[in-house]
Amino acid sequence: MIFNAEMQITEAKYCRKPSKGWNGKCFEKKCDNWCKNKDHEDYGDCYKGYCYCYYKC
Repeated sequence: MIFNAEMQITEAKYCRKPSKGWNGKCFEKKCDNWCKNKDHEDYGDCYKGYCYCYYKC
């Protein structure tokens, strides 16, 4: 018996939005923690000096 199985792998697409409560200069690890713990998003990252949170869209 021959069995051909294809597995579809889909990557999640992330959208970016400015952090709701971040102030001042962006530091990558702090921004990431802020977005996860305060804004309840998937992760955070600095972009052009500002903290942005990313979520699945």
